[in-house]
Amino acid sequence: MELIFLNESDAESISEYIHDMWVDTYAPIVRGGRQHAEDIFDDWVGPGRIRKDMSMGHFYAYPVQNGQVLGLVSAGKEGEDLFISKVYIAPEYRGEGYGSEAMKLVLDYGRDRACKRAVLEVNPKNESAKKFYAELGFAKIGIHEYEAGGYTDLMAVDLRRPSVVENHSFLSIITSITFPPPTVMTALYPSLAGPGLTKTVPSISLHPMASWI
Repeated sequence: MELIFLNESDAESISEYIHDMWVDTYAPIVRGGRQHAEDIFDDWVGPGRIRKDMSMGHFYAYPVQNGQVLGLVSAGKEGEDLFISKVYIAPEYRGEGYGSEAMKLVLDYGRDRACKRAVLEVNPKNESAKKFYAELGFAKIGIHEYEAGGYTDLMAVDLRRPSVVENHSFLSIITSITFPPPTVMTALYPSLAGPGLTKTVPSISLHPMASWI
């Protein structure tokens, strides 16, 4: 497997590719169901959002095996951490170990850039995702608590260990990304209400998008 890194000119095709996976993932979670997931899609993975993320240093890449695109990943270096914001494997390729292979490549991206740990945020109700990350060595390090109420689980893994994936190369990136509007946060996490957001782990710039498999 390899990661095919994308650029801003690919934003429209990335957004089109991920649309159905994203909506299917969030329709059971967001307030308002599928229609509202459709309504807020562009705020999260529309072309404009993708270009903004890339301009601020986060990569988007397709995991590819034998010429076949298997899904989408996105991450970026934030201080000494690698923050992983998106992990999607297409439904027809799930259960084949591709998600683990893709994640190991992403973790090696962080190792190559001297990141000390990888951090991600996951919806506390997503037990399958939490189990998947735990199998890769991630452990819960706390929660991202919001001023209005509600939270997501923070999970991290130490990257200061030998790589489990070899013989690959990556493009370099810089810095971090920003929060989406609070109204979008309230939609993605229905227990939230009100405008305020609080970061409870000061060493990283948290992105509220949970990662999913």
